[in-house]
Amino acid sequence: MSRIHDVIHRYDACRAVLRHGVDIFAVGDPAGARLNAAVRRALYQADEDNRDVWADLIQAANSARWRRMTQPQPTAYNPALSEAINGVLREAKLLRGFVGDDSLVGEIADAAAAVGDTDSPVGAELLRSVKEVGPKACVVIASTGSARAGVRGWLDQFGVRVVVPSDLDNLPADVEQSYAIGPPAFFSTSLVTAPATQAI
Repeated sequence: MSRIHDVIHRYDACRAVLRHGVDIFAVGDPAGARLNAAVRRALYQADEDNRDVWADLIQAANSARWRRMTQPQPTAYNPALSEAINGVLREAKLLRGFVGDDSLVGEIADAAAAVGDTDSPVGAELLRSVKEVGPKACVVIASTGSARAGVRGWLDQFGVRVVVPSDLDNLPADVEQSYAIGPPAFFSTSLVTAPATQAI
């Protein structure tokens, strides 16, 4: 496809997105929400206690939170999430007895374990939507290369393309729908203002 045809395709996609809007799927994740709440409580507690004491546990928990949000594949296909959860459990074990609120350390560890014991409901919703549209007619956009690698390991078996935003210029013309995985803040506005597909 020539550069002119690519620009025309982008304008057509933009017109379609303006006409139909962008769909945002908000999918509840009770296990992920529980971990988020525990980490927020720890951040508040860390202001009162010594922040350095909590730093390693909070960093490990944040790693698990981000992986849960950006890599919603089933836990069996997500070794990075399992590794992050093991990191949370390891840091929680080391921190017990060193802070004023051991129950909060336990809450973070229990919430992380619950995340590891459940599949992300976002993944199930994504797969349902992809199958509804048809795997060849859509693309899944991951926020980073590592997220793409993780999600691709799961979605390859269904014939779904997984890309990062910089790959969108190379999509075939028959791709109609794109799914961005993660919070909108993780993606550039150009994903919507200069879309590569007619539906997002």
